[in-house]
Amino acid sequence: MKTFASPWDFSGDSRQFYAPDGLQYLRYETESLTEIAMGGPLSGPCFWVRPDGTEVLLHETCGGPPVWQRQGNYVALPIWQLSLSGGRKACLGVVAITRCELILFEEKFSVLQLEEFDDQLIIGIESPIYRPKSLKFDLTSATVARIISL
Repeated sequence: MKTFASPWDFSGDSRQFYAPDGLQYLRYETESLTEIAMGGPLSGPCFWVRPDGTEVLLHETCGGPPVWQRQGNYVALPIWQLSLSGGRKACLGVVAITRCELILFEEKFSVLQLEEFDDQLIIGIESPIYRPKSLKFDLTSATVARIISL
């Protein structure tokens, strides 16, 4: 059985998440990870470490763990944002490696646990502890909220 790091525990030895080519990875600042609420999932700064060693800050409030597309052209991760009610909701962020862009999608989630990224489909679980639902997020039909140049 394959086990995954969870949104509550993806630090420690697993704070670096390598691309399939092993030349680049995402790195979380583990000393800066905090719970979004008491007992809640973790959030904090995440950096894309390029093959030449340069680091690019993706966002200050990244959740995890991220999941790389099998081909290594994209990596997906939850991004925590304030909701209108004052709480936090996760949106899906996808880093387009060759274009050096972070794409934020419109749809909001309570908690995301990402498990697989195949071509243009991201598979995981929304709300993995309380009323879990299967997630199949198709990038070809999702609404983009914002694109950030990195």
